[in-house]
Formats: sequence, C-alpha cells, structure tokens
Amino acid sequence: MTTETVQQVRQEEELSGQELLYVGKSFSRVDSFEKVTGHSIYGVDFNLPHMLFGKFKRSEVPHAEIVSIDLGRALKVPGVRAIITGKDLPETLFGAGLSDTPIMARNRVRYIGEPIAAIAADSIEVASDAADLIEVKYNEIPSIYDPEESLKQNPAIVIHPDLMSYKVTPKLPPVRDPNLPNVSNHVRVRKGETESAFKSADKIIENRFTTNLVQHVHTEPNATVAKVENDGSVTVWTSTQSVYRARYMLSEALQLPATRVRVVTTEVGGGFGNKLNSIVSEAVAVMLSKVTGKPVKIQLSREEVFAATTTRHPFVIYVKDGVMKDGRIVARQIRAILDGGAYSGGSGVTVGRNTVFGAVTTYDIPNLWIDTYRVYTNKIPAGAFRGFGTMQMTWALECQMDYISESLEIDPFRLRMINVLKEGRLSAIGEKLSKIDHVAVLTEACSILDLGRKSTLPYPWRSGKGIALGEKYSGEPGACASIRFRSDGLIEAFVSVQEIGQGTRTAVTQIVAEELKMPLQNIHIVQADTFLTPYDAGAVSSRQTYCIGNAAILACLDLKKNILQVASKKLGISSDLLYIGEGLVYMPDGKSIKIADLFTRGKSRYGVFLEKGDEFWGYGTWFVETGDLDPETGLATLPRINIAYTSGAWGVEAAVNVETGEIRLLRTIAVANAGKIVNPKLAETQVEGAVSQGISTSLYEELILEQGKPTNPDFKDYKVMSALDAARIHVKLLEIPSGDGPYGAKPLGEVGIVGIAPAIANAIHDAVGIRINDLPITRERVLKAISAKAAS
Repeated sequence: MTTETVQQVRQEEELSGQELLYVGKSFSRVDSFEKVTGHSIYGVDFNLPHMLFGKFKRSEVPHAEIVSIDLGRALKVPGVRAIITGKDLPETLFGAGLSDTPIMARNRVRYIGEPIAAIAADSIEVASDAADLIEVKYNEIPSIYDPEESLKQNPAIVIHPDLMSYKVTPKLPPVRDPNLPNVSNHVRVRKGETESAFKSADKIIENRFTTNLVQHVHTEPNATVAKVENDGSVTVWTSTQSVYRARYMLSEALQLPATRVRVVTTEVGGGFGNKLNSIVSEAVAVMLSKVTGKPVKIQLSREEVFAATTTRHPFVIYVKDGVMKDGRIVARQIRAILDGGAYSGGSGVTVGRNTVFGAVTTYDIPNLWIDTYRVYTNKIPAGAFRGFGTMQMTWALECQMDYISESLEIDPFRLRMINVLKEGRLSAIGEKLSKIDHVAVLTEACSILDLGRKSTLPYPWRSGKGIALGEKYSGEPGACASIRFRSDGLIEAFVSVQEIGQGTRTAVTQIVAEELKMPLQNIHIVQADTFLTPYDAGAVSSRQTYCIGNAAILACLDLKKNILQVASKKLGISSDLLYIGEGLVYMPDGKSIKIADLFTRGKSRYGVFLEKGDEFWGYGTWFVETGDLDPETGLATLPRINIAYTSGAWGVEAAVNVETGEIRLLRTIAVANAGKIVNPKLAETQVEGAVSQGISTSLYEELILEQGKPTNPDFKDYKVMSALDAARIHVKLLEIPSGDGPYGAKPLGEVGIVGIAPAIANAIHDAVGIRINDLPITRERVLKAISAKAAS
C-alpha cells in the first residue's frame, strides 16, 4: 500500500469529523520512567555471561605499508584469549554506497587510528595492556591532508589505487572519474546558460567559505556485544541507528547470508549520524567470538570515539553569483570540495548528492552550475552528521546572500523574497516541490526577530541581527510494520524504530493509539530486532515518524479489517457497518462487544485462540518511488527525489565585544514548517536540540588535527557549548500539513541545525561590520577581523 491509501483514509476521517484523541497532544515519553530511573539498557550496559572484552591496536601513522605485526609479547599476557589481525578476516571491503573500507587494515593503513589488530581478554584492562605490547613495523608513505590538493588530476599521493574497481550499490551509486583518482564521488548539476548569464549580470560576487571538522559528541560511546551461536549464525547487540543497515554491512563484510546475521538494538544514547557509519566493532567482535567461543564486548573509549569513528565532513565552498541591480540572482556557480577522510565513512559517500539539495531547493535561480567533489585525505573518515551536507551548503549560501544584500544595498529579507523558490515550482534539478513554504517561515522569523529594529548596548558591546533561510530534505523512503492485537487487549507494534533520544517510539505509539482508539498504555513498541521486526532504514534523514508512522497506519487499517471480518461473521452484520474503538466493536445501533470476546475460549486447556491463528494481525508497507540525479546533468531521474522537504528560517540577535571578540546570543529564533505535529513538546525540543547543536558547532567546536593526529580527542580539550553558554531559543512551528506524512506530519529532526550558523555570522556583521567566512566563529577570529577592519 502507498501514500495515496493513507491520504484517502485521512480525508475520509476529516469529512466524518472524527476528533484526534492522541495525535497532536504532548504526552510524556512512553519510555520516560525507564530513562529517569536508570533502568534503560544501553549498549554500554549490555552484558552476557562469560563475556570477554575486546580492544583494538590502532595505527600510529597516517599512511604506510604494514611490514610486520609482532603479537608475541601480547599473547603472553595472562588473561588474553585471542588476538586477530586483518589477515584473519575475510578479504572483503564494506560500505553503504561504496565498498572501500576493510574491517581492519591488511597491508596498508590510511589514517591515524585505523584498527590493525584486536584482542579478546578477560577484562578491558588486560586487553588494553596487550594492545600496547603489539609491535607494528611500517614503511611510511607520504600523506595528503589538503582536500584541494587531493582533488587535483595528478595528486602527490593516490590514497586508493584500486578505487575504480571497488563495488558500488545499484541504488544511488557514486560517480568516480579515473582522471580524478582521489575523488570518491563527483556530483554535478547543469541548468541553463550560466556563462552567458554571468556576462549579462550587473555584478559578479565571489567568495570562499569553509566549515570545520567536528565530532558528533553523542553521550554514549559506541558499544557492541557479539556472539556466534552453535549453528554458526551470529547475534549482535549494538548501539546503532539502523539494525538493517548494520545487518547489510555485516553480511557483506563477513560474507555471511543476511538471514544468518541477527542485529538487535540496545537503547541508544545519541548518534547524530555517527552510529550509522561503521560496523568495524561489530564485525571484529563477531570474529573474536568465533575464535574464542565466547561472547565478546567492544566498547570504545571517548578518545577512540573522537579519533577513530566518523566525523562531519569539512567543506571548502566557492560561490560565484551573477546578480542584477534589482536583486535577482541570474547565475550561480558552486564548487564544493568535501573532505571525506581516508574512507567512505559508511554512507558518507552520498554527502555530495545531499549537498546539492541545499543548493537547489531554497532559491529559484535560472542558471546554475554545481560541482561537488568528495575527496580522500589521510584523516579520520567523515560520514553522516545531522544536517548531512545541507548544513554546510546553507552556511555558504546564506552568508553569500548577505554579501549580495550589502553590495546591492537591498534589505536581506527583501533580497531573499525576490529570489525564493515558491510552492509548486520546479527546482534546478527538475523536482516539483510541494508542501513547502519558505515565504511563511521567513516572514514569521523576521517578525519575531523584529528585524528592522536596532538595539543599543553600552561599550564595548555592539549588537546586530541576522537571518537565514533553508530547508532539510528527507530521504530513505519505505517502511514496514506489523501490529498484533492480543486477547488481553495488549497491542504490540513490530516496527524497527531506532530510539536514539528523539522520541520516535512515543510518536509511533501515539499514531497506533490514534488509529485503534486505544489508550497509550495498551501499546507496546517491540525493540528493533532483525529477527522480529520488519525492515526499516533506521534513524536517518529525519524519516522515522514520517515513514514508520505511515506504515503503522496501514498495518492498523489491515488489523481493523481482519477484526471486523471476524466480528461480522460472529454478529451477522456486514463489516462495513461496524467500527472499532477503545477495544470494542460497535454496531449500528450503538451496542458493542469486546474485541477480546472474538477469541475462541474453552476449547483449549491453556489459552484462547482464533479459528485461524492465535492473535489478530495487521501488516503495512509504505513506500514511494524516488529517483536519483542524472550523473551528467544533475536532473532528477523521476519526479520525486526525496520523500519530503522541511522549510526553516532562523533569526539571531547577537552582541559582540569589540575588545575581546566575545559573542553572546541575545535572541535565537528558529521557525519551521512542521506539518501536523504528532507531539508538540517533543517536536519543539527536537528543533531546540538541533539549534543548540548548531550553535555549539558554529561557535565552539573543532577537532584539531596535526599531521593527521587529533590533538583534542576528549571533553577536556574539545570545547562544546556548556549550560552557562547556552542561548535562549525561541522555536515556532507552523502547522502547514504535508500531503503524505502521517496526519500531514513532516520530517523535523534535523532542520533546526541547518541555518543557525549563517544567521549568527550575519548578525555579527550587522553588529560590527566584519565578515567571517570560516567556521567555527571563535572570538579569536572575530577579534582578528575587527582589528583588520580598524587597520584598513
């Protein structure tokens, strides 16, 4: 069943005037008691009897051939049960788009922190001691750290000589070019006659922007437990954002049929994209379990999380705009260089494609030329991160909009309104955008900010206001759901919800309760488990409530149909005349019977059953066909590329200390088109959290590498926004229903982070007249720019 089925049912309910009992209300999270009392079992909490502990020996050099690995001293440590190296593993590569990553290095290392060997021991302390005793001899190779150097046709170093022979997925394959040997994906868009439009423009405005290398800073470190069963099958319990993606990559890496790999999620203490990108710990734990015959747990230290798991892609973005005096942008050229680090970072290879969406869905520009290059360097691999690609592109383009505004002396709000892409128009890639409202969110944000009014602060403080406009796409269409109604009224929803802190479990519970008109306490969401719960892509791209919610609705419809068929037979009344609510089947005369009474009783000594089975079931699959970008033109191959877009606008009032460069955010505003809100409080806090993360990565965070080695890989040295620094955030959600989300809901988890950085930068410029084109916007950079402005 597809989205049209869901829409039809929603329209019929609206016509009948049914009141929503659960959707649209701020119920407490269904897992709140377990969370606040410490009963939730996270990956770091999960243990099995007789379990061993795993630890990695990691590369200490950024690029080298492995000459030898001496395990002798490590094997003699009491309590060490096994040590494996890359040569003990299947000689395969894994990845979610491009298979370029070994489980552990075999002959070559490509970044500091790459795993070379793994130890299983009686305790983590013993394993750590043994890792220190492993001796690795290297033949070092020159490294490359500059993504612009790596992009060249003849770079000094080729990091993956076999790149062109690597396996790619048939869906969304990367575009490689033998003339660009360090480029893992090149995405291009060609629309209109860009060169001639530049020639006819009144002004040409060009700038270069960069974004910083940051870590996800999820609270719970990555942790996994693996056990090889007696029949050779594998069970993995892991803190992941997608059990099915993990299963796919594990089966590829270990060369096992997917049906022989069971992945069970634990509770997940945050992810923000990091826990989608790799299955190295999971695969190594499996192999150590196979060798030792015991379960093996691998839990990364905080330093390992920072130094050896994926980061956000740092970007270098060149923007060239041809503009007319009346404010119209008639031509735009974008060249974006995405530093991908040493490997594809799981799904990181798709970031270039996703970056394009941030460039084509906000403004209506008739002539557009885009090239995005994801390049290899000898750094920590980069992967998915909240706002995946769109945030970095929006940073550049929304700063560029204010450059244009200043040059043409046109108000920033008016300039955006002149160029904004409106509802129903085709984007530059030929995708018709519906249910977006950039105008509404921008107007609301500017109204709340009171953009035209200036504040006066005592010296040495100066205040200013800035705005930004953007959107966040949502991809990965499709989800499945199975709903079981038990004889005692308990309803079990078998859905692969990945609860990583955003409240999706609660939202789906509310949707099921709404469909069946049953109390929330009667609904139980079964933990994601590839042996029990059906397929879903996971907590990625702000899609879970949207996709799983639709699948759950369809499963509930099927469940109700099956219940009414049995009731119809029992009552002798057509099922079309019956309806369900609160565990009852209602008849036309208002009388009712309990659904529990439809179960057959008294024919079994040990329970109740139906004539055909022992419970009522309903099944639902929601899917929409989406296309890709043509590799030559960048045009959409199908009318729909993503399942939805969510519009957002940001406003910031900032105070800048002209003597110290300190920045204080006096007011921070985020407005988004949320569609129908399933749970208002959860929705608001999702956006608030995304904005907070955006402020932190814009003003404070940066992972510093020196010759490829992290110098601040822990919370002692890696600066994040503290509670004392936190800004007051005003979130305004506009309920403009989407066409095919559940009840009209739209994706919401990431949009808050997308445009906060340029809004801050634009506010700083308004305050003190300086432009910062590089993230993070530290007080040192601000003070340096103020001093340079004064000197000039």
